[in-house]
Amino acid sequence: SDVYAVGVLLFYLVTGEFPVSGGTHDALRRAHAAGERRRLQDQRPDLSAAFVRVVERALAADPAARHESAGALLEALAGVSGGVTATAPLPMRRATAVVAAAAMAV
Repeated sequence: SDVYAVGVLLFYLVTGEFPVSGGTHDALRRAHAAGERRRLQDQRPDLSAAFVRVVERALAADPAARHESAGALLEALAGVSGGVTATAPLPMRRATAVVAAAAMAV
């Protein structure tokens, strides 16, 4: 669940939205059960494919498909060379927050 939580945090930091939404706890649970999740690539097509793969894997519905541990997630993030393209960079404060939040969470 920690790896999933970091995935949600990263998704939110780069999009300003949660990958799954619902007005109530029950609505959120139903959306999760139905697989109603936003895809990072759809929300931010300017992000690098490597970064998207890391976040999408962290958000996998099946825990066995997620990164094996927080350390594995950190290694995967470290292997990503920049999350966005040069044509659409994150504002510096947001980029710093993404890196800091991911490091603290791991």
